[in-house]
Amino acid sequence: MNTSFVTTDRAPTRSGIAWKITLILIPLITLGLLLWLRQLEVNALRQRTVSSYGTVPSFQLVNQNGQPFGSAQLAGKIWIADFIYTTCPGPCP
Repeated sequence: MNTSFVTTDRAPTRSGIAWKITLILIPLITLGLLLWLRQLEVNALRQRTVSSYGTVPSFQLVNQNGQPFGSAQLAGKIWIADFIYTTCPGPCP
């Protein structure tokens, strides 16, 4: 069996180069757009202020280690409190 291979050295066509450039530019443009949108969101969040829903009177509790814990440790910080009832004589509030 006699087989021969013919190779041709052809210069890339313009449409082939255009496809390669397009495939390279799509991720770069997408990345640029996503970074720009992220920057817009960061700037919008910087302009927002945290609203205050009121003040909480001073309190003192005991943590899981038996150490005192209270409002003095939370001063100047943003925090959320939740009370979980484990036993209630009637319906839990």
